[in-house]
Amino acid sequence: MRNVVTNGRASVVVDVWSEDWSGLRYVLLEGTADVLESGAERDHAATLLEAKYPQYARLPLGDAPIIRVTVERRHEWSGAEDRP
Repeated sequence: MRNVVTNGRASVVVDVWSEDWSGLRYVLLEGTADVLESGAERDHAATLLEAKYPQYARLPLGDAPIIRVTVERRHEWSGAEDRP
């Protein structure tokens, strides 16, 4: 959180792992970031996260801050791209 507050930027990586390296892939999202500590947008994001991930039933988000990333750049890679 301190890093987001200090420089206002963040990156998000979503990847898929495979023992077959041709199945490896990722998407890297980079952009500006804000910490949402309260308000309707923060509460809505928390509700969506809690609905998607069952582990939040045991460890609820409560009033924890949430980072909002506004994507400016997107990079993708796939192991299949390196194959002839």
